[in-house]
Amino acid sequence: MTGTVTSPPTSGGHVKPACTGWTPTTSTSISSISAKSAIPTEDVRRRWDFGSGEQAAFLRRLDRRLDALRVTLTSDGRNVAQGALEWMWARGLRTIPIPSFKTVAQVEDLAGAARFGPLSPDQMSAVAEILARSIEAST
Repeated sequence: MTGTVTSPPTSGGHVKPACTGWTPTTSTSISSISAKSAIPTEDVRRRWDFGSGEQAAFLRRLDRRLDALRVTLTSDGRNVAQGALEWMWARGLRTIPIPSFKTVAQVEDLAGAARFGPLSPDQMSAVAEILARSIEAST
């Protein structure tokens, strides 16, 4: 089964911001993505070393932060995905997260986030502190 993905329009080699009113109408075959999506030779990501380089050290630091986030997001009996949804809900009443899923079980799990509601102000403060430490550690 061949799937399709939608490609955003570009302007001068840059993706146009979503706020320009672009709607997903241009489809590209998934089979063509790997050939077209290779990282260009001059792209900085070609030099990244996730095994032992600077990026690997950053990921190890990030992993420690993720453990702290996991503790906060899973408090009150929710799982990480539910906690992430509830973090988005707590950021603003106009926020409508649109999670992805592949199975009915995932839909049921994500829908279960509604029984918890948004993260509390204390939980939001804890997440903000963890994220702030992560940003400080990466600079």
